[in-house]
Amino acid sequence: MSSKNAALTEAVTLKKFFKWTIPNLHEFNESNMKQEPRKPFTFRTTYVIESPQMTAVDPYDGKKFNAVFKLSSIFVRKNFSIVANVNPRSSIPNKRGSDEHFRYYFIVNDSSDEIVFDEYALTVYPWSNDIKKLTICVDAIVYRSFWISGLARKSQNNLSNRFKEIWKDDSSVKFIIKCGNTTIKTYKPFLAANSFFFKDMFKAVTSDMTEITDAKPKVVQKMVEFCETDNIKEYEGYEDELLKLAHKYQIPDLVEFAVEKMSESANSENIFYYHQLALHYKLNNFEEWCKKFALQMDVNVK
Repeated sequence: MSSKNAALTEAVTLKKFFKWTIPNLHEFNESNMKQEPRKPFTFRTTYVIESPQMTAVDPYDGKKFNAVFKLSSIFVRKNFSIVANVNPRSSIPNKRGSDEHFRYYFIVNDSSDEIVFDEYALTVYPWSNDIKKLTICVDAIVYRSFWISGLARKSQNNLSNRFKEIWKDDSSVKFIIKCGNTTIKTYKPFLAANSFFFKDMFKAVTSDMTEITDAKPKVVQKMVEFCETDNIKEYEGYEDELLKLAHKYQIPDLVEFAVEKMSESANSENIFYYHQLALHYKLNNFEEWCKKFALQMDVNVK
């Protein structure tokens, strides 16, 4: 039994998605800070230290973000505020209008403390001479989608192998198919359950052996494999021969299996042949499918 997978999504915090350091904050004053144009109805000049534009990429969905940080001060070396402009912004703001997909904070002098700030510069912080280095960071809260495998049963014998184990000492159900120099051993119930031909044969005769002379041993082995397991692991290149054998020995499920695999391997070179097989064995649905496929491939099958 194959295990199923479940799609899950989890929030992942990307620490320091953006990071900008002012290594010498203590050296800044009105003479070496940029002045912003004075706004209407303001009476003081705003001095700023502005970062270059930074770019970061969400590793889970490839989305690109840009950011610019700005440290602003009206009373230089007395207090400051920080503006963090990150774009594109989230479409899910919190109650204050702030973007909950990002966390904004700064670190003083490589301290372990993270001082959280509002990205809109709503908070003013004291600018003391002890602040030598200031690092501004943004953590991104992104979403990662992944698949988790369901719990699968431990490997065990399938039903076919269980029956074989039960029947290994029961000569009444053992059966041999000879094909050329190849001897194929199997069990009557497998054949009778899948093939009307063998079902009728076992009712009429008690022989424990039959011979097939009009098919390749490998194809016959694959027919038996299907009767025992309801599947054929390596069928490529044998689809048409399996169809012929399935039709002769009246194995409806194998006919469907062969038709399915032929439709998967159809191309412009073999579709005419597949159409002829469908006509010969009166496989109406397969015949119509071949016509449609040939029409798309611009192949004449008439």
